[in-house]
Amino acid sequence: YFVTEVLEAIAPPYSLEFVQLFLPMVENDEITGTMRGDSDNDLVSEFI
Repeated sequence: YFVTEVLEAIAPPYSLEFVQLFLPMVENDEITGTMRGDSDNDLVSEFI
């Protein structure tokens, strides 16, 4: 779970360059679909 590890290691505010590069991975359901919780309290939902 590369995405989770990265989001655990860094914190907002995110640079524009980071968001532009990382957001497509985070929004991809094949990568993060099972990581998104029902609440907005998980790292993936918080990033989006």
